[in-house]
Amino acid sequence: MSESTIVLINQIIMMFIVMILGLVLYKAKWIDARGASQMADVVIYVSTPCLTVQSLFVAFEPEVLVNALFCFLVTFIIMLASIALAHGVFRKPESGLARYGVVFSNCGFIGIPLVRSVLGPEMVFQLTASNLASTILVWTYGVLQISGDKSQVSVKNILLNPAIFSLFIGLACFLTGFRFPEPVTMAIESLGDVNTGLVMLVLGTYLGQVDFQRLIVQPRMYQVSFLRLVVIPLATVGFMLLFPTVAADVRLTVIIAIAAPAAALTAVFAKKYGKDSELGVGLVAFTTLLSMVSMPLVLGLALAVI
Repeated sequence: MSESTIVLINQIIMMFIVMILGLVLYKAKWIDARGASQMADVVIYVSTPCLTVQSLFVAFEPEVLVNALFCFLVTFIIMLASIALAHGVFRKPESGLARYGVVFSNCGFIGIPLVRSVLGPEMVFQLTASNLASTILVWTYGVLQISGDKSQVSVKNILLNPAIFSLFIGLACFLTGFRFPEPVTMAIESLGDVNTGLVMLVLGTYLGQVDFQRLIVQPRMYQVSFLRLVVIPLATVGFMLLFPTVAADVRLTVIIAIAAPAAALTAVFAKKYGKDSELGVGLVAFTTLLSMVSMPLVLGLALAVI
């Protein structure tokens, strides 16, 4: 078993352990639905923005910037193509949650430890560039798909949203070399570090409210999983072959970002906007479990041809 596969499996097992803990806490009534909702807001508006800023505390180098721009642009193009694919398969207006699950991957939680281990810590910044492209689409197209409310994606709401605002702060720090006083930096890093744990705890509480017997017979579960874990990652591998002059580790970073399972916010947003939270949780849990098989296969192919 390769090192990348071991890292991936360990990361997924860790996520499920924390998720099960959230389930136990919910069943024991130590966390109720209101508490889970408040934790989800902390994830969306505090810990995730801090994680974004933290990931951009990198010394400026022209080559690093060029590679990051490549990751950002090709990820954005791939995601636009994924949006077109999702709309082609899921055409009904009420299928926004399924489309979201197809388009958005869990590139942060799964991708960061995998990239750090397989490609080296210096490549995490390139993964962050891919994540920035995803973040922009999450808070525009993604919110619109799940909420169904155009007012949620007004220019004012986008610019004042902590997730987007944190991008500007992080980019300013990268481009100028500015750093906050050490206590502020430590606070940002501490809040960013708890992001994954908080998300998994929240998803665990959602699991306690899910009827999986109803979910596993829904065709959408399998359709979304096939598109998210097989079709889009394989297409991405093919797309990366069009850029032979770009360093292999940069192209592999994009592939890892795209090949990850459905984003955890699939479930968080479904709950926040009053949609089918059972389906949202099911998509995250189901694709995450299947990714233990799909991601090593996709990465093995990519390593063989890139």
